[in-house]
Amino acid sequence: MKIKQSLKRQTARRLTIAGASVLFSAVLAACGGGDGTSIGSTMDKSTMMAAKAANSLDSIAIPLQPNQSVTNLSSVGGDGSGELWYSVTVPAGTNSIRIATSGGSGNAVISTRVTTDLEVNRPGDLTCSGSLNCQIVFAPLTAAKTYYINVGTRSSYSDKTLTTYVTSGIIPIVSGTTVREIPVSATDDPLMFSIDVPPGSTNFSLALANGSGKSPTFEMMRGISDPMYAFTMGDGTSWNDSNPIPATYYFYLRPAFGSTDSIWTLDATVK
Repeated sequence: MKIKQSLKRQTARRLTIAGASVLFSAVLAACGGGDGTSIGSTMDKSTMMAAKAANSLDSIAIPLQPNQSVTNLSSVGGDGSGELWYSVTVPAGTNSIRIATSGGSGNAVISTRVTTDLEVNRPGDLTCSGSLNCQIVFAPLTAAKTYYINVGTRSSYSDKTLTTYVTSGIIPIVSGTTVREIPVSATDDPLMFSIDVPPGSTNFSLALANGSGKSPTFEMMRGISDPMYAFTMGDGTSWNDSNPIPATYYFYLRPAFGSTDSIWTLDATVK
């Protein structure tokens, strides 16, 4: 009981400290992530080939502001002439970037890079094939960092909207999103997450996968003032509530006793 009370105080303190930051980020995201500017809807083949020859994205990536939307994206797959590249520089303190595509038709394949190198995969590079939402989390940045975003395709797509969501503080999760690269540290403060379970929901599930070592524990609260519920999930094991109480759930991953640093993937679904 003392342990749970201590964890509850610890979590409530962190939520209070991070509250102002998450509210600010949520307002930005709620505004649709930007002005919906229609830019970069096509990529000239010769420009793309020149960039590949130079092995650099700097000459072709179109800069976006954090939380900006781009509309009317179309591409035809095949020779790579329709590939679209964007860059977004996120400020110090950022701990999550979510890239979402919506609307239109066809299948956009999102990938991200943390270097300008076009040819070689680097640590931190990620492909979210066929995903409408691609979310990456990390320890709060100590300096600004640029992410390069490719909206490609294996066939074609048209009239898509691309939106970037940048977060500091508590990290909001959207149902149906795979959250990747979650660091679970044995020494650093954990990342805090939130997810909304609206009235009428019939199922709320969480699943961890692709981790290593001992499984972390989910420490969860319904709202700020409710008691904390602790439950352990192993690699690939899911937790389900078939009759969830409507609320905003807050949680973090607490490393198991004696564990070392590890990286995990989380799937969260609300139906």
